[in-house]
Amino acid sequence: MLGVYVLRAPRWAAAGLSLGLGLTASAQIEYLGRDSFVGFFETDFDLLTNQTTFSIGNSDETFGLEDFNAFVGAPNQNELFDDTGAGQFSQLFGDAILFDSRVYAEEDRTDNAFGVYDAGALSLFTVSFRVSEDRAFTLLGERFDASRSSRPGTTSFSLTGPGVSIVETNNVLAGSGLFEAGETYTVDVIIESIGQYVDDFLGVSRTRGEDLGFDFELVLDPIVDFIPGDYDGSGQVEQGDLNLVLNNWGQPRSFEDPGGDSFTTANVDQEELNRVLNNWGDTGAAPNLAGSAVPEPGLAAAALIGLAALRRRG
Repeated sequence: MLGVYVLRAPRWAAAGLSLGLGLTASAQIEYLGRDSFVGFFETDFDLLTNQTTFSIGNSDETFGLEDFNAFVGAPNQNELFDDTGAGQFSQLFGDAILFDSRVYAEEDRTDNAFGVYDAGALSLFTVSFRVSEDRAFTLLGERFDASRSSRPGTTSFSLTGPGVSIVETNNVLAGSGLFEAGETYTVDVIIESIGQYVDDFLGVSRTRGEDLGFDFELVLDPIVDFIPGDYDGSGQVEQGDLNLVLNNWGQPRSFEDPGGDSFTTANVDQEELNRVLNNWGDTGAAPNLAGSAVPEPGLAAAALIGLAALRRRG
């Protein structure tokens, strides 16, 4: 019985991450190179002749910066590689790197005498980049279908560069840090599933490879806009800021202006009050201009539809 994989929408979709920044946004991620690959293969070792043969079933690869939405597989039974496949969706944005992949492998069922046969599925992803100014980042990732750990399957993730070293092989991935301007950083992901068929003098044994998936989102943290007069740091100039001024009137100032401007006097006086009144209600957000173009996340939607084609044995 064959079932259809419908990959869940990644967390970044539910969170409403902007998909329209593209690769040209200023002070964002500058991509230097990228390699995405999915494929499945078989290795046969003949116990009688002591010979090993290796064959590639199918593969897809890109070295460019464009979206990579690919699936390769052999969903038909009783064929070389049997029910084995790999799929990957990876996409690059001006402020984020998104990745979602799944692999699965079934042992080879060609009943050749006295041999060991491995059917494997593989998903690889590497991207190098830098930022034009120091930017904090957040990283979230997860290996799913991990409860079937008795079956062969591995994932590995690394994010490395000056001041950053995150290496994870467990089920949940989380981290944060700072990318330094002008430095090069690299993300490497490997996901592999192996199914094995062994036919020797003692009989036949089969091990199905793990149905394994992994996704992550690497997102630059937003730049905080400081607002003159927002003395309490609430993100808006409002009553709390006015209360600070009135309650401390004439006293030595115990707060700073997050707008970054210096004060000319040491005590709370008309200067502090003017900044509150002149910026009342300000949140630092850009004005909503009528007729502004709104980017559309069409590429991400198309990629998720493509990944719904992943199939495996039920």
